[in-house]
Amino acid sequence: MDARAPISVAIPAHLRVDKLLHTLGVVHACTPPPDEVIVHVDGGAPEVLAAVARAFPDVRLMISETLRGPGGARDAMIREARHEWVATFDDDSFPEPPDFFARTMEDAGRFPDAAVLSWDTLPEEQARRGFHHIAVFSGCGSVLSRRWYLRTRGFVPRVVAYGLEEVDVSLQLHALGGVILFDARLRTVHDHPLPERFPDDTIAAVIANSFLFPLVSYPVVLWPLGLAQALKYMLRILRTRRVRPVLKALAGLPGDVREVWRWRHPVSASAVLSWLELRRHPRPLSS
Repeated sequence: MDARAPISVAIPAHLRVDKLLHTLGVVHACTPPPDEVIVHVDGGAPEVLAAVARAFPDVRLMISETLRGPGGARDAMIREARHEWVATFDDDSFPEPPDFFARTMEDAGRFPDAAVLSWDTLPEEQARRGFHHIAVFSGCGSVLSRRWYLRTRGFVPRVVAYGLEEVDVSLQLHALGGVILFDARLRTVHDHPLPERFPDDTIAAVIANSFLFPLVSYPVVLWPLGLAQALKYMLRILRTRRVRPVLKALAGLPGDVREVWRWRHPVSASAVLSWLELRRHPRPLSS
């Protein structure tokens, strides 16, 4: 096996220097390590740039002075990556098995036409075994085919992207005929609070994204369905007695719509419906 795996790693970062350095340490300790590691520092943060350059001088650094969010950062890194396969982590997520990239390249060789290779980052995903055809990949735990990604409009740049970032690109890929494969052997540690422990401002952004996603991605004929899905999520939040983030989300929604409208790229109704069916019922691969 070559000294380095022919794969790029893309990690968006903002201010969490300690978590980022730990993630980079785990990535570099893998056997084999990836050939390229890119870190995109969002919103300036010169102290983050200096810390990474000092500890890991081989890391390729990118920067945006304005906040582009994890999706905007991932988009920039994927477009600049040297390799066809780009593994995306967060600054607080990192591979668990030491031979992670060797396993990833085995999958890439076995499924060369896959659009995304994804793995478990949520408790409900950890019960799966083997390979599955799934509808949505994990933003902080997946390897994207660069040639498939470049056929999409890319990630919508939202500062808080939960519920919009990878969901939207997953639907775009599905509409193009791209397959997202889940491999239970590829595990990621995500040192992150559960959604129910998110602060109110983050929950408000997630509620807004539940309305923005169908607005951006669904054809007009399916907007009622998208509205029903968003209202269902909002009611679920209200049942936890978290009223403030709901009010904040609704108050900011007109401005959010104006912000993302230029990113509208609807797919066909049949693509949305088949994608929703796959989301409800992931399909295990027979071999």
